[in-house]
Amino acid sequence: MLKRARIIEGLGQAAIIAVPLTVIVILGWLRLAPSGTFVVWTDTLERSPYIDQILPASRAPVRADGEGVQIIDDPVYFMARVPKGDYTSAEVTLDYHNHGQPVFKLGVITDMTTNSFDLRTFDNFIVDETDWQESTVNFDISQLSRTNGAIKFILSAPQVKNGQHSVDIKRIKIAWHKEPLSYRAVLGQIWHAVTPW
Repeated sequence: MLKRARIIEGLGQAAIIAVPLTVIVILGWLRLAPSGTFVVWTDTLERSPYIDQILPASRAPVRADGEGVQIIDDPVYFMARVPKGDYTSAEVTLDYHNHGQPVFKLGVITDMTTNSFDLRTFDNFIVDETDWQESTVNFDISQLSRTNGAIKFILSAPQVKNGQHSVDIKRIKIAWHKEPLSYRAVLGQIWHAVTPW
């Protein structure tokens, strides 16, 4: 009976150590992104550690039905924090609902000191008022200016200024890309993380 109690106690202690250790290893593995891709997303009304809300709020108020924000003035922006690592490109996807806006672009600030930016038109942008759509833009981020590890994105819908058109944004998804890690590189990253020298 005493032997059985000690075995159960030992298994319980092992579980207390193994469960948190397993969680730490899994989270570390996901953060390391050995496949070379780290994907983050947020609904525009939720808080996210990687993607900020669309600002200024006066130009992108919450929709009446609470399903996203409505861009009613141009331009608006959001900041996105790049995960640690040598990420060289970003694939930004927006879920949007277009209300007659003929041109809709996404850009990145290339230089914070001169306020220079690179604007791109969305792939397969649809001028359709019937349903939510999804469009993507790709950026090379290797040389971009960053503020505290974040990149500033600009959304431009020039026709909304006259009040005739608008674009609703429900979700922002960013896939950060880098070179995939080899096993040797993964072991090197782990060694670098655990050694003090």
